[in-house]
Amino acid sequence: MAEKKRKRTTKTLEELQEVKDFGEVKDYEPAKVYEVGDRIRHKVWNDIGVVKEVGETEDGVKKMIVEFEQVGVKKLIMDYEPSST
Repeated sequence: MAEKKRKRTTKTLEELQEVKDFGEVKDYEPAKVYEVGDRIRHKVWNDIGVVKEVGETEDGVKKMIVEFEQVGVKKLIMDYEPSST
């Protein structure tokens, strides 16, 4: 049996922010720490997503999986300060 395609509805940033009970939306910055359920705004993609999972890479870099409204599921780093050397 063929799988049904998931219909994606595109909403503007303003529409998403107007939704009641949407909760606080934090701007994504690699240096910040996020938790499952946090709602984040990625400025480059102009999209809002929800943190679905957090963890670490094998070399200790903290990461998260975020499901965005328009760009889909993405892996992002967090709690990361680049060295100035």
